[in-house]
Amino acid sequence: MPLCRTTNTTYAARGTTNPNYNARCGELVITAANGKQSIDTVTVTIGGKAPTYVNGENATNNAIQSAIDAASPGDLIIVNGSFGPSATAPAGTTCKGVTTPTATCVPLAATYNAMLLMWKPVRLQGVGAVSTVVNANISPAGLLLEPWRRKVNCLFGLALNGGVIDNTIDPATGAPKNAYDPSSTYTCPSTQQGQVDRVQGEGVVGWNASLNGNFAELLQEPSLMGAYEGAAITVLGQGVRVPAGTTDLFGNGSEAAFPAGTMVLTNSAQDCTFGGNFLCAPSRIDGMSFTNSSQGGGGIRVHGWNHFIEVSNNRVYNNGGTLSGGMTIGFPEVPDSVDGRVDGTTLIDANGTEQPYLLNMNVSVHNNSGHLQCVLRRRTGLQHASVSRRRNHLHGSRLLQIQLQLGVRQFEQW
Repeated sequence: MPLCRTTNTTYAARGTTNPNYNARCGELVITAANGKQSIDTVTVTIGGKAPTYVNGENATNNAIQSAIDAASPGDLIIVNGSFGPSATAPAGTTCKGVTTPTATCVPLAATYNAMLLMWKPVRLQGVGAVSTVVNANISPAGLLLEPWRRKVNCLFGLALNGGVIDNTIDPATGAPKNAYDPSSTYTCPSTQQGQVDRVQGEGVVGWNASLNGNFAELLQEPSLMGAYEGAAITVLGQGVRVPAGTTDLFGNGSEAAFPAGTMVLTNSAQDCTFGGNFLCAPSRIDGMSFTNSSQGGGGIRVHGWNHFIEVSNNRVYNNGGTLSGGMTIGFPEVPDSVDGRVDGTTLIDANGTEQPYLLNMNVSVHNNSGHLQCVLRRRTGLQHASVSRRRNHLHGSRLLQIQLQLGVRQFEQW
């Protein structure tokens, strides 16, 4: 089995200090006696940092999300089905805490009721799409979507009122100028506050139709990402470094440009201190099913700055979305990247047009299946909506009604 770093440079970021530097990766292939082989199984990882385990949903529907929040960048999170007593187990056998099959505890399929936010590079590894199911059904109303909206605000550094969090004390009131939640009913942990970046031109603060294009009429919900919210799993990341002391983090004017002096993150030692930098640690969504999302984001939503993410061996079905009911890679309503130059790491445009932001580089989508998707406009199984200047790959995926559009370049179907 080859070293993972031979095909994915994030395993080699920071050299041998990377705990997954010597990990090996490969696709499990099952061959029947008649010679037929499996299409979608799981990715097998050998070596590297020991994994953590999720063994079934909890009472608050946040078992997987809690594991993501607690993980370090690049961690392998194995999302098990549940475990139950075998037919021969003694009466009263409990399988709580079991992570591997035993003579008395056997694996069972598990459903996780969640809208997940993968806001740092981690490897989310299911044990097979049939056995690990994420159900994003919003019923009863607000059960999943309201916590999702609150967490998204926190991750982007916004208070619940939509303004930038400002915990400096107002002398006139003796209270923070704009606390995340003035009532203190909900909290935004410092480890999560402002840990992800928008993409260039994305409307974040307030509501402005000029920043949301064709779908402005849909942005009536009080949420970031508006018509694209609430996917079964949404992937967010960090992609830029703003100058120290910057007060206009979200830009001025309708263009929502990044502040002057903003730099694109690289895989340098300095930039690898950003926990959400996908260039510095491996990321994966593999061997899971995503179903019943209906809020616009679809089944899997890869937002931006999610370089080198691998989306593989998943089954995405029975979802509804604005651009794609199945999988959407990138953010559609931003200016296309153009050929320019990058002066060091400062964002410099050479020809007076859009700046060369590379929103999702080297994304790998393979061996997935998607069906029974309901889409508002384009009836697509997979949508690749942002432009990259390096190759993204789609192969071996069985997606009904595939249509790739919106300025796709350098996207290969194998």
